[in-house]
Amino acid sequence: MSAFVMPLPWQAAGLSAALGALCFAVLGPALPRSRARDPRMAAGWLLGSSLAVGQGNLGLWLLWADATRLGEAGALSPAWACTAWGLSTLGTALVLGAGRAIDPPWPRHIAQALLLALCWVLCRASLERGLGGQPAPLQLAWQALLTAPTLLGAIAWLNHHLHTPGRWHWRQGISPLLPGLGLGLAVALTPPAAPSGIGAEGLPVAALPWIGAGATLTLVAGVIVGLVDLLTRQRDQRLSLSLGEAQRRLREQALKDPLTGLPNRAYFDHRLQALSRAQDGKATPLAVMMVDLDGFKAINDSFGHPIGDLVLKEMARRLRAEAGPGNLVARVGGDEFLVLCRRRTADPEGTPSALAQRILHSLSRSLTLRHTVEVKLSCSIGLVHSPEFGPPQRLLACADAAMYAAKRQGGSTFAVFEPRMEHDSREELALQTELREALARDELVLYYQPKMDARSGLITGVEALVRWHHPQRGLVMPGIFIPVAERFGLIGQLGDWVIEEACRQLAAWRAQGLRMRVAINMSAYQLRQDSLLPRLAQAMGDHAIEPSQLTIEIIESVLMDDAAVRSFSGLASLGVGLSIDDFGIGYCNFALLRKLPVKQLKVDRSLFTDIQNSADARSVVTAIVQMAHALNLRVVAEGVETERQRDTLQALDCDELQGFLFARPMPAERLTLWAMEGETPAVAGGFRPSLFMDTDPAQQDD
Repeated sequence: MSAFVMPLPWQAAGLSAALGALCFAVLGPALPRSRARDPRMAAGWLLGSSLAVGQGNLGLWLLWADATRLGEAGALSPAWACTAWGLSTLGTALVLGAGRAIDPPWPRHIAQALLLALCWVLCRASLERGLGGQPAPLQLAWQALLTAPTLLGAIAWLNHHLHTPGRWHWRQGISPLLPGLGLGLAVALTPPAAPSGIGAEGLPVAALPWIGAGATLTLVAGVIVGLVDLLTRQRDQRLSLSLGEAQRRLREQALKDPLTGLPNRAYFDHRLQALSRAQDGKATPLAVMMVDLDGFKAINDSFGHPIGDLVLKEMARRLRAEAGPGNLVARVGGDEFLVLCRRRTADPEGTPSALAQRILHSLSRSLTLRHTVEVKLSCSIGLVHSPEFGPPQRLLACADAAMYAAKRQGGSTFAVFEPRMEHDSREELALQTELREALARDELVLYYQPKMDARSGLITGVEALVRWHHPQRGLVMPGIFIPVAERFGLIGQLGDWVIEEACRQLAAWRAQGLRMRVAINMSAYQLRQDSLLPRLAQAMGDHAIEPSQLTIEIIESVLMDDAAVRSFSGLASLGVGLSIDDFGIGYCNFALLRKLPVKQLKVDRSLFTDIQNSADARSVVTAIVQMAHALNLRVVAEGVETERQRDTLQALDCDELQGFLFARPMPAERLTLWAMEGETPAVAGGFRPSLFMDTDPAQQDD
């Protein structure tokens, strides 16, 4: 008896089931690979799998024959053994070929299951015949009936779950168990017929288990190859999925703003181009809005970028809510948004102008962040209609020009594009180019407007005001080029020039024996610069200027900017004076004012224009003067134009007066002549004595 003999029928059935599962484990991965688009890959898998399964099938039935003692008394006919191997190999090739030839899934699965069941039946019949047995047709039919359904289920199961991308699933692993179970059941229920005798010629029966074991090893090698291929394919699928997901995210990032989740400029341009294409010979009527937040930079700088990001998210949410599902909102810059909407003139509430008005109202509502920070913003909107003003690429430029027209109107409004606005925008662009050249060519000059002592009428100091002597435009006033400098990032360079020129002029006056005091204006941008204090200290040092001769004037709205306010203490440590300009029309924070190293308040002229006739105006100015004096601050009234205004302000105890009643801004060389000649009756005569170099030091701070 062979060492491989298994005397119990269920042991033979178990062996058959295991080997049948191995055969299907080789065949399973080959089923989809044989359908590959690459014909060489498909042919390679068909040939390799057919040979492996053919040998494995032969080994299965040889071990089965040995386990059931089918060939104890005889020998195996080589011809029938080769026939069994050939039928098994050819049958496997037909199974894989049917998978490539038949496209509908279920007909393909049925054909493959029937062919594989027939292959196993014929292989068993050939080996029984080669061992001298007489295969019973009924038993073979029973085997086919028992194995075909399980093969069909396994093939359908495997074809479904083998294509599950990106991961190994236990459902894929159990698919070979179904045909193995069916084959084991068939072997247990259909025992082989008794041999009728065999000739002496043939392979010894004792060699059957060794041959079967060798064939089975080939089958195991095929299983390993199939498993490695499966794992490799699934790894490739995972990599492909990861790559696809990365590409999807990159596409989203390329078309979406990461902070607000809104579409970005690229997506907006794409949609604008698509909607602007002619439909039935007519372009779709559209409107484009450019929405820019007013004062967002001060919020961002005062409270920090995290708060600024929260503000942008909330404003984006409000914009999306107002625009509605039929319109497109995109974020295209730090605090700039675009809205693309269809023009529905039949509905008054659906017009772009009505939408712009709703956006203005929505974005102007205050919002509280992190339960403590309350901010309130407004916005400026530029609106342009299409197709009246050209192709899509021009619409954005027109909307931008209209938005800056709204800014020039003071903000918190919307402007509908007009052709002249585009000219203004081009003019502004040309102006910034010329301003850069003017700074390099020294075309700027400081004019000085005197400040008068309210009691004596003598000059106590001057305010430096920048002017631009343009070679073609003539004298350009700061109201024209300062906004351009702020928009195009030139305000810092311009501010440095003013500091240097003011210190140079102070040194020139000192050489004439005049210890003048000069006030210069600084923007919030300059106050936020870390280089301001070293730059100011260097300019005073280079020209040997006493810090008390300089006063820095800062508009009242700067008090909202924490970063700018923090620079006050540094300026005070240098010894320069601090003055709050335009006081009374902005952010009046008296508690903060009490803590700041400020020495002077300048009352805006809008508070006393009608002071001689208005009791309310007199009450407001009186309150400011009393509050300032209680805090040891001097009060300067700027913009005095009439003698009645002068007299009333003197009566209300203002300390200094400034305005056209006394003098217009003038060049430095003209100022001395003007003061000495006393060209206007409003001036009592000349400079205050403390401005001369030989004045007693104790009087210099009067």
